[in-house]
Amino acid sequence: MAKREHRRVLSKIRRAFCDEYHISGNAQEAAIKAGYSNNKAGHRGCTLLKTPLIMEYLNKLKAKEAKRFEVTADRVIQALAAIAFANIHDFWEAIAKSKSPSDFRKHLSREQAAAVASVKMSYNGDITLKLHDKLTALQLLGKRFGLFDDHINIHDDRGIVTVEQLGMGLDEKKALLKRIMNYEAKQETGDGGQG
Repeated sequence: MAKREHRRVLSKIRRAFCDEYHISGNAQEAAIKAGYSNNKAGHRGCTLLKTPLIMEYLNKLKAKEAKRFEVTADRVIQALAAIAFANIHDFWEAIAKSKSPSDFRKHLSREQAAAVASVKMSYNGDITLKLHDKLTALQLLGKRFGLFDDHINIHDDRGIVTVEQLGMGLDEKKALLKRIMNYEAKQETGDGGQG
């Protein structure tokens, strides 16, 4: 008797879970809205997110949405860079030429405009300019390009173990790494757990 081929199709309730999770990003809420029991919905949602077929479907939803809105890594990085590297001095000329907030926008390049959070003009003509959060943009760019060492990777024949920073200084990380390496060496020589 031939084995039946396993179908890779999401059930109606699992598809509903995926659609709800894609909207909210909350596994427990998505499980409840999809029709799973309120009891243990958080656990159920977490378990579902680890299912390969669900992961695949969620990735397809993300890719479809990214394509629809033309979201690419390059565009996101350009927008973050416009915010991160904006300098208030670049806006003085536009401010000096402006008679209103809408007039101000006409004097900005597209890149400069991307960095502006708001523009207000008082009754006496003073312009208040607020830029988007530069520090957050710099942090996101730094993280994207690996400029900050916030974890240690330990490589061995079993794979990679990552030790997150969790408030540890570099010296503390090095000490932890040394303890792990000593422990590994003891395990290999059969001295593990002694002393």
